[in-house]
Amino acid sequence: DRCGMEKEECQQLCAKSQGCGAWVFDAKEKCCKLKADCAVRQPQDDTFSGIIEEQDLWDTDCPGEDIFLNGVYTKMCDITLDHCKERCAQTPGCTAAVHNYDESPSGGKGQWTDGCCWLKKSCKVPKKMEGKHAVVYPLKAAARHVWDADCPGEDIFLNGVYTKKCDITLDHCIERCALIPGCAAIVYNYDESPSGTKGQWTDGCCWLKKSCNAPKRMEGKFAVLFPFPTPEAPSQKQEKGELLPKNPYGPVQLTELVFEPKLEKGNIKSVTSEQGESPKGEGPEALVDGDLRTKWVDFRHAPVTVALHEG
Repeated sequence: DRCGMEKEECQQLCAKSQGCGAWVFDAKEKCCKLKADCAVRQPQDDTFSGIIEEQDLWDTDCPGEDIFLNGVYTKMCDITLDHCKERCAQTPGCTAAVHNYDESPSGGKGQWTDGCCWLKKSCKVPKKMEGKHAVVYPLKAAARHVWDADCPGEDIFLNGVYTKKCDITLDHCIERCALIPGCAAIVYNYDESPSGTKGQWTDGCCWLKKSCNAPKRMEGKFAVLFPFPTPEAPSQKQEKGELLPKNPYGPVQLTELVFEPKLEKGNIKSVTSEQGESPKGEGPEALVDGDLRTKWVDFRHAPVTVALHEG
């Protein structure tokens, strides 16, 4: 708590503090509490609270700090401003988005139909730039890193399959947790890598955890605890043809489907996803186009149906 200030000062302090998404001010004690989030607000005497909203900066860029996912640059064009903001909300580590409306054929402010979108880790030093619009979000609370620690039990299974995976990097392990419903912590075992020592992180094993309420000392393991338990996954029970709810853990993506025995392209009648939502040019048809440079992306984690020609 920080005391001896006014309500407006409390709000300003939260806006300037990394990790602060909400503030609570006790008017009687003149004390300010900063919080990472505020999912539920309840009335209380002599108390005020507020949530820090996104900040819109017109004609502004956020130089550098671009996000790459598995080595792939996340810039995407021909999308709306709203779609750009959704991509940021669903991408681990994204705290700002820049949308370039000058690159659209239709041009000017307010149309926002086919600009380019850059996802950013931060926007610490905004720069004046005509034609760009930066949307800066409150930074989320940082994860807690615990060296030589394990999170016993609480392992995540998906459809009965154990989610442990080896020969991956630490970053990949963290990304997996961000995309898996219910994941609130990861454990990464760098001792199982042939290269060994701390800091290389190229081929360890990764465990996904529902929680880590009682970390346990264990040499060779590294636990990353995220600020809040991930909410339950949205229900997948929807009427046929109705869109599934957008998944809060980010989009699912896949480059290509491989069939055994091998199918010729002419054998495939259609590839559809009635309940999904994909960016332009990244629909389910990309799964069978034979091109490893394209990919299918879906924001709703919806099933894909592959129909074959008879015979």
